Amino acid sequence: AWFRELGIINDFLTKQGYQRWTLFPIVAKNRLCPLVKQHDRDQFAQIGCWLFDCQLPSYLKKMSRKTLRNINVEFEAFLRNRIKTGVDLSEILWEITSYTSEIKCPYLLIQNALSSARLVIATYPYLINPILRDILFTSMDILPSQTTIIIDEAHNIASGQIGHLSFKKVQNAVQEIDIDPILNDLLSMKGEKQLITYEPQEEDLIALRKKAKRHVKNQYEQGRKVVSSALEIYRFLQQSSNSYIAVNGNFKMYLQDPRELLSVIDDCKQRILLSGTFRPLDYFANFLGVPNAKKINLTSYHRRKNRIILTTVDPKLTLRYSARTKQRFLYYGEVLSEIIVNIPGNVLIFTPNYEITAILANLLRTSLYEKPQQNVASLIQAVQTSLEKVILIAPARGKVSEGIEFVRDEQSLIKAVIIAGLPYPPPTRSLKQLAKKYAEIWGEEQAANYLFFLPAEVAIRQCLGRMLRSKKDIGAWIILDNRVVNLDLFNHSISCRNTSKIIYHLQTFYQKHH
Repeated sequence: AWFRELGIINDFLTKQGYQRWTLFPIVAKNRLCPLVKQHDRDQFAQIGCWLFDCQLPSYLKKMSRKTLRNINVEFEAFLRNRIKTGVDLSEILWEITSYTSEIKCPYLLIQNALSSARLVIATYPYLINPILRDILFTSMDILPSQTTIIIDEAHNIASGQIGHLSFKKVQNAVQEIDIDPILNDLLSMKGEKQLITYEPQEEDLIALRKKAKRHVKNQYEQGRKVVSSALEIYRFLQQSSNSYIAVNGNFKMYLQDPRELLSVIDDCKQRILLSGTFRPLDYFANFLGVPNAKKINLTSYHRRKNRIILTTVDPKLTLRYSARTKQRFLYYGEVLSEIIVNIPGNVLIFTPNYEITAILANLLRTSLYEKPQQNVASLIQAVQTSLEKVILIAPARGKVSEGIEFVRDEQSLIKAVIIAGLPYPPPTRSLKQLAKKYAEIWGEEQAANYLFFLPAEVAIRQCLGRMLRSKKDIGAWIILDNRVVNLDLFNHSISCRNTSKIIYHLQTFYQKHH
């Protein structure tokens, strides 16, 4: 999208007699290296140039600053003239790999070009991961204090969890590199019921990485497409400083103090955090350690006018863990069936998890529901091509709930989003223990808010955002869980005591906007 938009802008600038702009794509090495083939792409992603014994990085270091600067000017001019109307990323990457210069590696060519960049668009790891952050700022030849950092979809970093590792990965790593001090430590943690603080020795981490890289290289030389679980463990443990590890059949890593996450960019010129689900703002600001930040809340007038928000106080409409019985699911199925009949168009239903998604899909007799590890392209296509009303059911925090658009001719195809049960995180043992730790920082009530209420609010807003995608769209948000009164979600919702009231308000709304 960035290249398509800039292509249109560039063509306009040329007509007006102004200089065109350029944009360097920061992508993974395995998307640019001409030596990489499809079968060894994953191995190269793990150990990089060493897989092919490539010496170009050391060759680059021997070049003079003047030579590098001249190469950069020529490359920038080359790329600028190729960003035009209709161009996309794949074409730009092909152009870069075809470009010839003294720097033979396309990846290093882009890395060198960073020194002249005024605007850099990158993924979260370039900010959060200390190694990638150092590479970025070193390549740009700039200090954080000279930059403005904008974090988009910033609700994604408002979480204590920063890492996840399956126990199976540890077992696989033992088979790869045999006995290792770090692997022995992780194996000994199995069954641990308390949060663990674990920071391996630097020399042990380096040794683990060397053995893992050697394993990948050996597999490559023998013609096997094998990647290393030990390297995934190495990356997981790179963030172990100032963190807790929880063991519940797998390993999860949590920050000891989430306020430290943004402290690494404390000295930058400005920090701007953006999100459509950043409410309540004060809670997020405190959790991220920026309580005194200037807070700006922007609400769309058109969105408020084009939607209706309905909640319930029905005592039988809740999916708290103790209430998840066969009778309760049957009742939800009956209520949903009555409501759906009164919605003149496609309906998205979001549930707390995959299991409940499958149960409700069975009760509502729809084959359109998101399954674990599913490619959701077929679900999107089903909604976009259907000539009849579609009911699509998916879990909150699943693929459908985040960033997916159901649009035709720039208008939303969804007429209602229903939240069938609030998506609170499961109250696991480790999460309860973490709440006690965070209570030492914020107190019990706030710690519970941050670990249970905020994640639920973010998930709900992400789900609801699938409906209104333009000024012309209209629709209903329906929250079918009476615990919604505990959340500070909406200022203009209508509380309904039963299903009949929900149906009455739906009929009135859709008749008005017919």
